[in-house]
Amino acid sequence: MQNRTKIQEIAENRLAEAELLFQNGHYDGACYIVGYCIELALKATICKTLDIDNLFDPNGKYKAEFIKPFKTHNLADLLAYAGLKNKFEKDKIDQRNLISSWAYIKDVLKWSEEFRYQEIGTQKAEETQQLLQSVKIILQWIKKYW
Repeated sequence: MQNRTKIQEIAENRLAEAELLFQNGHYDGACYIVGYCIELALKATICKTLDIDNLFDPNGKYKAEFIKPFKTHNLADLLAYAGLKNKFEKDKIDQRNLISSWAYIKDVLKWSEEFRYQEIGTQKAEETQQLLQSVKIILQWIKKYW
């Protein structure tokens, strides 16, 4: 991956790609790719938090052992690594849509990179639309910190 700014651009691009897939009836693909929007946004925030321009540079100065935890797809872990767990707990009190959006992504739909192996037709229009809306809300919140 490139620098933090590029990671942010990729995150926003994944959201745009997911919306195009949704508009064209490809709900499984939209659900799969939109999860990467949040994952990348959190990884960009990790870069900022740790003051690292390129966390995943294969020729970089950071050892594999250091960056290994950040290669996870687990959104709850990434939230903590980004230094946002306590901020989330505080902000969710005032922003009810924040907690319901996070819960939908993480607990209801249970987004993971394993979505790529789901049978075609698993995701429906309504749940995909809800996921897209939830991701937009979470992304707006993460942007305050990235």
